[in-house]
This record gives sequence, C-alpha cells and structure tokens, in this order.
Amino acid sequence: MTDEELTFRILEERRRMARKRPGVPYYMINIGHPAVAAIYEKWRAQQGPRWAPPSDEARTAFELQMMSVTARQMLEEHFETIDRLKKLAGKTGQEETA
Repeated sequence: MTDEELTFRILEERRRMARKRPGVPYYMINIGHPAVAAIYEKWRAQQGPRWAPPSDEARTAFELQMMSVTARQMLEEHFETIDRLKKLAGKTGQEETA
C-alpha cells in the first residue's frame, strides 16, 4: 500500500469513527511529547510556511513516517482485513438477492 493510499484509508476511518463517537482522538501520535515535538518541529520547518497548521493528510503522512515498519505493516493488514470482510459481505448479500 502506498503512503497516499494508507493516509487516505486512515483519514477515512478516523472521520467515520468521529461521526459515530465525537471526542475520539484524531491523531495517532502525541506531538506534545518532548521527544516527538522536536522531530515534529523539524518536519514542520521543512514543510514551508508555518502560518497554518498542516492539513490532515500532511499530519497523517508525518505520523506514518514516525512509525516502525512493523506498526505500518499492522495498519496495512488492518485495512486489508476490512477490505476482505467487505468483499465477503458483498458476495453474501448478492447471493441472497439473486
């Protein structure tokens, strides 16, 4: 899964969860932690003008860069499982209506 695809899937899931349960944390990584804040500030400096916060897509891309390979693989597996379940549910629904 590309960075862009994974970013899209993460944001899609977050938005869906936020509609169902307001107050669900939107970000995966706490940039308020001193160790993360230093890295985040360097990343922000590389992103250009700082007059506005990064977009949700940019922030999620930053979070993906911070993840270990194992964590990223687990996220990809999570979304692949969701896709498989949706396909199975679709096939079952089609069989019932056929």
